[in-house]
Parts: sequence; structure tokens; C-alpha cells
Amino acid sequence: MKIECVACIYLQGEILILGGYSCEYGSLKKIFSYDTNSNTIRSVNKELSQPGWSIYQPIKQGNLIHLFYGGEEDFPPHHVVFKY
Repeated sequence: MKIECVACIYLQGEILILGGYSCEYGSLKKIFSYDTNSNTIRSVNKELSQPGWSIYQPIKQGNLIHLFYGGEEDFPPHHVVFKY
């Protein structure tokens, strides 16, 4: 699946790929994990509470990740917090 407009955050040996947009599927709620040691990507058993893509860098705070997206014309910005 080709994805664009994703947000990424590095977490000790893995990179989380959050949301994004696919021409085939539209706005995504999916989260993927790229393992930097084994060079593999897997789907994480979590979803964003709302579909969309992030235009801001996610922030890690302990086991919480803050994701900010939206704010385009006619769309208010969203702040999503999830545990990882």
C-alpha cells in the first residue's frame, strides 16, 4: 500500500508510521511499525481514533504519544493521545 502525508516518530529501534493518506483507501487510521534492526514493517494492533494524516511532528511523553493533525480549510486541528 502506498501512503503519503504520514507522521513518524522514532522509538528505540522502531519507527512508528502514523496515519497517512492512500489514493486507494483515503485517510488512514492505521499505525505501522518499521523495525530498524530487521528491516521489516508490520501493522500495529492499534488505530488512531480518527482518520487523517498529521502535519505536525508527534510528541512522545512517557508511554503516551501526542499526535496533532488537521487545521486545513474548514477542518479544525485535532489532538489525539494514545498509549504505546
